[in-house]
Amino acid sequence: MSRYGVDDPVGIREHRVKEALDAIHNVFRNPPRDRSRLETARDRDDDILLQYERTLFAGLNGGALDTVADTNLLTAFDTHYEAPDSLFSPATLRLRRGFKVEARGVYTNTGASPTLDFLLTYNGVTMLTTGSISLTAAAADDAWHLEATILQSSDEGKIEAQGMVHLEGQTTIAATLIGMPNTTEATVTITDGGNLEVQVIWDVASVGNTITQRILVVTGLGSALTEVS
Repeated sequence: MSRYGVDDPVGIREHRVKEALDAIHNVFRNPPRDRSRLETARDRDDDILLQYERTLFAGLNGGALDTVADTNLLTAFDTHYEAPDSLFSPATLRLRRGFKVEARGVYTNTGASPTLDFLLTYNGVTMLTTGSISLTAAAADDAWHLEATILQSSDEGKIEAQGMVHLEGQTTIAATLIGMPNTTEATVTITDGGNLEVQVIWDVASVGNTITQRILVVTGLGSALTEVS
């Protein structure tokens, strides 16, 4: 007598088919978790490590509102990430949440060697800035690229950010690869949402000095949650 309660091979095969179909139906009734979000627990301590990476915002514009031209006033590109109120941790947790910001576009400048400054701000707080970049050559729709990494500090309401700007069409390294160094953590309000945006400023208002943001992508990185002692 087999474990299926029958002796004939046909009955055994039919029972196995039924088991397979039941397993398939169970998968559809209880689908697996999204593999883009992997959760693991550390057995040796109380920390919970949430590992995932997902796109929080992807904006494509490049229109008039995403162009800063003929002005020497600090101006934000219109396309930005409107962060939710829950972007940072509540007071009872220490949440080390990370983000990557990537912005790309084109710029044009005259041969008068103007300066250009990039800023990354959240809720009106400047997290990163290049300072004034002295351009060394005229550019015509050359590419620019800003990339930054933001991590929430272990101190409530503090964030650490570091970044870099790349400008094509310039003749010196100092005007091509510009760091956005940060020696102190920025203080942000963790209970309110806000705009995460790129701002720029030319030192000279000229119709020949224009910059356009065409793409903005904000990606959420892994988060580590630990109870505050």
